[in-house]
Amino acid sequence: MVFVFVRVDSADYSYDKRVLDLGVGGLNYPVNPRATVRLGAEYYFCDKYPVDDIDYCDVEKRLPYPSNFFDEVWLSHVLEHLNYPEKALREIHRVLKKGGRIYVFLPSKWCRLAMKDPDHKRKYSWIDVYRMLKKTGYKVILYTPAGSRFPRPIRLILHFLINYFAEEIRLIGEKVIE
Repeated sequence: MVFVFVRVDSADYSYDKRVLDLGVGGLNYPVNPRATVRLGAEYYFCDKYPVDDIDYCDVEKRLPYPSNFFDEVWLSHVLEHLNYPEKALREIHRVLKKGGRIYVFLPSKWCRLAMKDPDHKRKYSWIDVYRMLKKTGYKVILYTPAGSRFPRPIRLILHFLINYFAEEIRLIGEKVIE
């Protein structure tokens, strides 16, 4: 098993990317998502419950975008609401360019508030999401706040401990196969 670690901060961002933000909240998004974007990037916003200038889409069916279209897809707190998460990840894989990344954030099965949410159809550990990303054609890049000052074996242990019992899962997948 090979792990790749990255830091996600402003130094990683390129401003000439095409980015899809799926499930931006529609009915209850706290701020205008367009106010939080990087200048120069081409953003698309899509939700099953669209409002204002957010497009309609159902990631479990077919996204209204051509294949190999996006450099990045952001999927924040969406997977736990889906009946067919692997189908959704395959559809995202279709619209990502080769080398494109999917950023996945969701509550872990240890999150007390998530356990009480009646809209959550599934509960995941980061290992569940890791396996699902691998199964649907992604190379998994483990995001870790553990830092790069530690030797790699220590980072692996820290990543496991931090993420296994964390309330939020954060993983990055990179499209490596068609």
